[in-house]
Amino acid sequence: MKRERRREIPTWIQDQVLLESKRRCCLCYYVEEIRTRRKGQIAHLNHDRTDASIKNLVYLCLDHHDEFDGTTSQSKGFTSGEVRGYRDRLYQELGSTHPQSQAEDPLSFLRRPWRSRWLREGYPEIFAFKSPNGFDGVCRVERIDLEDGRTVMVCEEIEENPGISVTNNVEFIALQLCRQLEIDPNNLILIDHFFYPRVLEFEEDEWDMVQFESRNLDDGFKNPLWIQMESSDWRELGIRPRIRRAPPRRRSLMVRTQGSVS
Repeated sequence: MKRERRREIPTWIQDQVLLESKRRCCLCYYVEEIRTRRKGQIAHLNHDRTDASIKNLVYLCLDHHDEFDGTTSQSKGFTSGEVRGYRDRLYQELGSTHPQSQAEDPLSFLRRPWRSRWLREGYPEIFAFKSPNGFDGVCRVERIDLEDGRTVMVCEEIEENPGISVTNNVEFIALQLCRQLEIDPNNLILIDHFFYPRVLEFEEDEWDMVQFESRNLDDGFKNPLWIQMESSDWRELGIRPRIRRAPPRRRSLMVRTQGSVS
């Protein structure tokens, strides 16, 4: 009997599986309740190594990959349908596109929320965010990683924003920042910044730290409270606003006063 050769998985399909799963093993995620990134491999759901279609692939940790591909007569192993169900559930929770729809419709990525890659300290970036009222917007954000593990995210309202304001959507912006940039909600320090140099009635910038009654990746951020930043707050964080007379052009909003990026 002629043995069919294993079909190499195209690089773009491998990249798609890794992006969709964020290198989370769906069996670890739901069966073992391990939510962190895992070392793993791409497995074939139907055990047919010649079928490299994206709907037949799943990212599994090394142990679960061996267990799924192995055979046992003593206990019931993971079934293809079971793993597929966990995979699809994971993709949905992470805000990914279902792999089958991606394979059938190469333009399905247009229906996904906008996603940023990463943010370097000292380089403010435009961040596009979703809003429950349908008027999605953009703001300028800057990330500062503190030595104690906390992450400061400065969200600046900009005149070019076509949608809802940062202030009126702050709890959903906080959630999207944590999900997209993989920030622990408990370590997030969110600062709402208002700066319109052309609006004469505002003589100074407004900087407010936003606190929340509750915060997590599943239920979101609840009941925001704005507290004006004082000198003591800036000293505690080890940063201060940069003095400027015009909107930044890829220039940091913050200046470090102590410590360094860990």
